[in-house]
Amino acid sequence: MHADAVIGWAWSVFNDYDFPQNPLGFRGRTVRALAAAQHHIRHLGLADSIGIDFHKTGSHPMFVAVPGA
Repeated sequence: MHADAVIGWAWSVFNDYDFPQNPLGFRGRTVRALAAAQHHIRHLGLADSIGIDFHKTGSHPMFVAVPGA
């Protein structure tokens, strides 16, 4: 199964984050938003392949997604 995660992939860094303890001290609104985003991609690791575009949410220039650039 392929997962199209070209936008949401970046939020996977929070897969192991302890939202109830919130060790980084994010504001409540931020913790809720991060937890909701992480919930949507929680099974991303089960995919056989994943589509990722670093220029969308990874703060990289567009040319990293163009073959041969």
